Amino acid sequence: MGLTLVKPELIAAPPAATLSQIEATVSLIHMQMCFILADEKVISKKLLRELERKEERLLMGFSMFDSAKAIMLASRQNLSITEKRKMIFLRLYGNEFDHPTIKKVLAHLESLSV
Repeated sequence: MGLTLVKPELIAAPPAATLSQIEATVSLIHMQMCFILADEKVISKKLLRELERKEERLLMGFSMFDSAKAIMLASRQNLSITEKRKMIFLRLYGNEFDHPTIKKVLAHLESLSV
């Protein structure tokens, strides 16, 4: 198998472009790149705003939980840390689990170091 060469006269030469056509093409490409970069900036700003909103919601949720916990603990100030943990668990999740699971969780809370 030998290398087949294509005769140069069989290859169609591209039409010669004038300098103004090249400049117009470069200008068009530049404009398209500017639009792409502008779109990326808009998208980046939207994503950043969305992330900031999600962070604010998460922080608000933490704050709400801390407030609820403070209200629960205000009525029972003389409890140990373990008793407080168990009380909070039962108040928040006591109706969500079956009895054997509740027993396991309470046993785990008792085993935690203070």
